[in-house]
Formats: sequence, structure tokens, C-alpha cells
Amino acid sequence: MNKFKIIISFLPFLLFGCTNVEPWERENLAKDHMAMDANPLLSEFKEHADFSREGTSGGYGLSGGGCGCN
Repeated sequence: MNKFKIIISFLPFLLFGCTNVEPWERENLAKDHMAMDANPLLSEFKEHADFSREGTSGGYGLSGGGCGCN
């Protein structure tokens, strides 16, 4: 019964959270500050540095050694 109340309380958020974006509104969504990653080049560099230092890939590729020789 308690789970049912939780599901019912989140139902309005699920129903009204999606909307159609009109073509003239897409300009606002395409701006740089709306991107998931504001600086993709810096993020890629940091991922490579972590990969080289720790020998991990962070879920973005294959694992390798810690020496930096890919």
C-alpha cells in the first residue's frame, strides 16, 4: 500500500515532465551553457590523464597500463 502511494505521488512529474519543443525554441537549447559538458576538450584531456595515471578507462573504452603508452 505504501509503494502505491509513492508511485501515485510521482505520477504527475512523469506525465508533465515531457513536452514538445517547437523549432523556434530549439535555439535556446543549442546554446553552449545548456550542454551536458561545458568544455568537452578539457573533459577528454582529464579522462586521458586519469587513464594514463591509473590504468583505468572510466567506462569509456578499454583498460590499459598506467605508463601512458596506449
